[in-house]
Amino acid sequence: MLGPTRGGSSLQCRICDSSGLRVALEMRHEGREYTVVRCSACGTLQALEHYESVSPDYAHLSSESIDRDRLWCQGEHKRPAFAQWLEQARQLLGGDPNGKNVLDVGCGTGGFLEFARANGFDVYGFDASAAQAAFARERFNTVRHAASALEYLGKLERGELRFDLITLWDVIEHLRDPIPFVEGLSQALTPDGLLFVSTPNATAMLWKSWVNKAFHRGADFGWAPWEHVFYYSRHSLVMVQARAGLVAILDGAVACYPRRLSAFEAGRRFGFSVLRFVPWLAPQIFSWARPSLLRENL
Repeated sequence: MLGPTRGGSSLQCRICDSSGLRVALEMRHEGREYTVVRCSACGTLQALEHYESVSPDYAHLSSESIDRDRLWCQGEHKRPAFAQWLEQARQLLGGDPNGKNVLDVGCGTGGFLEFARANGFDVYGFDASAAQAAFARERFNTVRHAASALEYLGKLERGELRFDLITLWDVIEHLRDPIPFVEGLSQALTPDGLLFVSTPNATAMLWKSWVNKAFHRGADFGWAPWEHVFYYSRHSLVMVQARAGLVAILDGAVACYPRRLSAFEAGRRFGFSVLRFVPWLAPQIFSWARPSLLRENL
């Protein structure tokens, strides 16, 4: 088993090193025990038990799993959030994105790459799933199967390449060692490059558990600690970026990923529209960061 355990001296928050951890959830999945704890200092939720070095349900997908629903989920499903990202990117870049390149980390089947290319970006991507990387590479010849920026650049045979933007759409919550991983990404940015992260909100996971329990669906409904090993608060997401040599410049609530319309979905969309004004409670949060002045002066 990887990662910290109850019995060891390493029972500290893996983001801020605090020892103020409290159990938020205990559950069992496929014969394995999982304990999710909350850090009272930075607000991160994290699984104590790491049985796999990568997300097992994701990294080991077969080519048969790439169906219409998966393609929709990674593309059209996220279009409102992609549009929000584009507006922010144009603002932060100071204008037209033509000639700028973007690396999508965890690019999946290429839904975001398609959107970015259609809006003037030169696109690059890698994914931990060999099946999805192979699918995306059929449309984007710069996609590779890789697990880090360094491995990707090696496979691309472009070790000197640096990126104007790097994106992580629903990726960072899967990473077992997020700080060194993001540090590797920061080294792959241009000196004035931008890193964007979108991820589920730790605070929202807590209130959603209370709601699920109230509706008798169980407090563990919607949790998957074998896949989502971290849930970040706005504070801890910024902290990861800082420890990786980046400084946060913009954060907030991510636009709703709309699902097929139903009575529940109508309520869900309304909830997203309200919670965008209180990002610390929003189901999904984003953060933009750039290399720190310290790195620029090295």
